[in-house]
Amino acid sequence: MPKHEQLAGLRGWPQLVVATPGRLNDFRENQPTFCDLRGVRFLVLDEADRMLDEGFEPQIRKIVFSSSALQRQTMLFSATWPPAMQKLADDFLRDPLQIRVGSVDQLRANASILQDVQFCADLAGAKTRELVKLLKSRPRARTLVFVATKDGCHELSRQVRGTVPGRCETLHGGLHQERREAALEAFRSGAARVLFATDVAGRGIDVPGIDLVINYDPPRSREDYVHRIGRTGRAGATGQAVSLLTHIRDGDAMKFIAEVMEETGVPVPADLAHRL
Repeated sequence: MPKHEQLAGLRGWPQLVVATPGRLNDFRENQPTFCDLRGVRFLVLDEADRMLDEGFEPQIRKIVFSSSALQRQTMLFSATWPPAMQKLADDFLRDPLQIRVGSVDQLRANASILQDVQFCADLAGAKTRELVKLLKSRPRARTLVFVATKDGCHELSRQVRGTVPGRCETLHGGLHQERREAALEAFRSGAARVLFATDVAGRGIDVPGIDLVINYDPPRSREDYVHRIGRTGRAGATGQAVSLLTHIRDGDAMKFIAEVMEETGVPVPADLAHRL
């Protein structure tokens, strides 16, 4: 949404504002008449661990300290609980009630997900050819493909579209909201079989019946890996996750993928084990 449209919305004194930290601070500093946070009664920090990973801690702190109402209630949601998150909670929350769902000390993968890796030659087009082969081998599987960047997401979808069974859609932060919603609805309804997504767009995807998750580009961390593959194998169903790796570039990913496999009782493929 263009910035001037967002400002027009703030001028209407809304009761609820959903914002990214950077844009909210922009309005708070440059349009203080229409973005005064001193009267905020409820402050929700969703995906707080992700915002920390993306380097938004300074912006978050500015927002919290600007929301100075004495009766403010602050709610912080996080999928992981590393020391940085604990420090943030200590600074922002007063006598908090902590609700844990599952294990938060160590994020674990779902044991019902079959995890696998495939090694690709470090040559132009090799990984894309492996992806096409994989998608063709399971022509009916509803598949989520994770790509590192929005440009890469768009380009990979363009290359693959028409070469594999089923319709392909893309989901990344460079798309307008209406386009993102249309792509997600097509995937959810089954009209699209393959969805190419970035981490930022894909983290909140909750679509029943995803059969296969493919990490075309490896995740940056163990937490991202667990979040990605967790899009499948939900509600008692089984699922499969395949990571496409190159031996030269993906050493860190190899290590944490093998660790997650071992912790969930999934045999580490021999092809991966001998490279560690």
